[in-house]
Amino acid sequence: MATRTQVLEVWLVRHGQTEWSRQRRHTGRTDVPLEPDGEQGARELAMRLAGTSFDLILASPLQRAWHTAELAGLRPVPSRARSSGTTASTRG
Repeated sequence: MATRTQVLEVWLVRHGQTEWSRQRRHTGRTDVPLEPDGEQGARELAMRLAGTSFDLILASPLQRAWHTAELAGLRPVPSRARSSGTTASTRG
Protein backbone atom coordinates (compact mmCIF):
# COMPACT_ATOMS: atom_id res chain seq x y z
CA MET A 1 0.00 0.00 0.00
CA ALA A 2 1.45 3.35 -1.06
CA THR A 3 1.53 6.18 1.43
CA ARG A 4 0.97 9.78 0.53
CA THR A 5 3.47 12.38 1.62
CA GLN A 6 2.26 15.90 2.30
CA VAL A 7 4.62 18.71 1.50
CA LEU A 8 4.53 21.79 3.68
CA GLU A 9 5.65 24.99 2.02
CA VAL A 10 6.56 28.05 4.04
CA TRP A 11 6.89 31.38 2.25
CA LEU A 12 8.57 34.30 3.97
CA VAL A 13 8.11 37.91 2.93
CA ARG A 14 10.12 40.68 4.49
CA HIS A 15 8.58 44.11 4.89
CA GLY A 16 9.19 46.74 2.24
CA GLN A 17 11.91 49.35 2.46
CA THR A 18 11.85 51.82 5.33
CA GLU A 19 14.14 54.77 5.95
CA TRP A 20 15.96 52.75 8.57
CA SER A 21 16.40 49.64 6.39
CA ARG A 22 17.75 51.85 3.59
CA GLN A 23 20.28 53.23 6.09
CA ARG A 24 21.06 49.65 7.25
CA ARG A 25 19.86 50.50 10.75
CA HIS A 26 18.39 47.76 12.92
CA THR A 27 14.73 48.55 13.56
CA GLY A 28 13.80 45.81 16.01
CA ARG A 29 10.39 46.72 17.40
CA THR A 30 10.60 50.38 16.40
CA ASP A 31 7.51 51.03 14.30
CA VAL A 32 9.04 52.68 11.23
CA PRO A 33 6.69 53.23 8.23
CA LEU A 34 7.36 52.12 4.66
CA GLU A 35 8.95 54.50 2.19
CA PRO A 36 7.39 54.95 -1.28
CA ASP A 37 9.91 52.45 -2.72
CA GLY A 38 8.86 49.93 -0.06
CA GLU A 39 5.20 50.43 -0.94
CA GLN A 40 5.98 49.95 -4.64
CA GLY A 41 7.89 46.76 -3.90
CA ALA A 42 4.91 45.38 -2.00
CA ARG A 43 2.59 46.22 -4.91
CA GLU A 44 4.96 44.41 -7.27
CA LEU A 45 4.88 41.42 -4.94
CA ALA A 46 1.08 41.39 -5.25
CA MET A 47 1.45 40.87 -9.01
CA ARG A 48 3.91 38.01 -8.45
CA LEU A 49 1.62 36.34 -5.90
CA ALA A 50 -1.52 36.68 -8.06
CA GLY A 51 -3.24 33.31 -8.25
CA THR A 52 -1.36 31.89 -5.26
CA SER A 53 -3.42 30.86 -2.27
CA PHE A 54 -2.24 30.42 1.29
CA ASP A 55 -3.79 28.42 4.10
CA LEU A 56 -2.37 30.66 6.80
CA ILE A 57 -0.94 34.18 6.78
CA LEU A 58 1.07 35.48 9.72
CA ALA A 59 2.13 39.12 10.01
CA SER A 60 3.79 41.21 12.66
CA PRO A 61 1.51 43.90 14.11
CA LEU A 62 4.13 46.56 13.25
CA GLN A 63 2.88 48.95 10.59
CA ARG A 64 5.71 48.21 8.13
CA ALA A 65 4.88 44.50 8.06
CA TRP A 66 1.11 45.00 8.15
CA HIS A 67 1.16 47.58 5.34
CA THR A 68 3.47 45.39 3.21
CA ALA A 69 1.07 42.46 3.61
CA GLU A 70 -1.96 44.57 2.69
CA LEU A 71 -0.27 46.08 -0.38
CA ALA A 72 0.86 42.59 -1.45
CA GLY A 73 -2.78 41.47 -1.37
CA LEU A 74 -2.34 39.19 1.63
CA ARG A 75 -4.97 40.96 3.75
CA PRO A 76 -4.08 39.87 7.27
CA VAL A 77 -6.97 39.90 9.72
CA PRO A 78 -6.51 40.76 13.40
CA SER A 79 -6.95 37.87 15.80
CA ARG A 80 -6.31 36.98 19.41
CA ALA A 81 -2.75 36.01 18.41
CA ARG A 82 -2.03 39.70 17.74
CA SER A 83 -1.68 40.44 21.43
CA SER A 84 1.22 37.98 21.55
CA GLY A 85 3.05 39.79 18.75
CA THR A 86 1.89 37.77 15.74
CA THR A 87 -1.23 38.07 13.65
CA ALA A 88 -2.79 35.03 12.01
CA SER A 89 -5.10 35.02 9.02
CA THR A 90 -6.42 32.42 6.66
CA ARG A 91 -6.90 33.00 2.98
CA GLY A 92 -8.33 30.51 0.54
